[in-house]
Amino acid sequence: MKKCINCGAKTSGNFCSNCGMEVPDFYEKANRAGAGKKSSRVIIAIVSVIVVMAIATGIAVCLTAYKQMIENQYADNLDSFMVEVTSGAVEAETQGNLVAAVWYDAIWGNTSEEDTYKYVAGAADFDEALENLYLDEDFQAKSATLNDKRNAAYELMLELQEPPDKYKACYDLALELYSQYSMLIDLVTYPTGSYNSYSEKFEELDTQVAELCGKLNTMIPVVY
Repeated sequence: MKKCINCGAKTSGNFCSNCGMEVPDFYEKANRAGAGKKSSRVIIAIVSVIVVMAIATGIAVCLTAYKQMIENQYADNLDSFMVEVTSGAVEAETQGNLVAAVWYDAIWGNTSEEDTYKYVAGAADFDEALENLYLDEDFQAKSATLNDKRNAAYELMLELQEPPDKYKACYDLALELYSQYSMLIDLVTYPTGSYNSYSEKFEELDTQVAELCGKLNTMIPVVY
């Protein structure tokens, strides 16, 4: 039995038999309300899952983009290192060949070569001819340029110290290249030993640097 909220009479129907007032079914309404609340909780749960998934996806995308940015920057530094070392190696080779030529021509008293004449002509021996070369302003300027290029390559090596996984092999090779390159510059700017030992060491370092440059150049990925 239901009780009319208007007159207080009891009735089993939906309308009061005494005053005709509608008598609502509170249990039915309560059930409908409960079902509504349950649906709302389901919707909230679904929305929450979607939001969490969106955030997770966004974080993953950001991390991937950041990783790619780091790798691209590393590749750029490798390219800059290669440019610095390659140009320096070419200049070192030219200077090393000049040292060898002056040394050789001075030993044999050859004054017919245009590029060595001013150092060899009038020199008492090869030591004096080499001293003439070392004191030459153009030679000193080129030696200074080579050392500047080596310093620039060294600064780039510092930037390459913590390579991403995909560039670790490149870093190891760059480290080896820099070591050989540095020794080559030392040799052609401050020659030591005999003519034969100098020539052999120069040929060895020049070849190693050229081979390492070529190998590293093929290992660096192209960044678009």
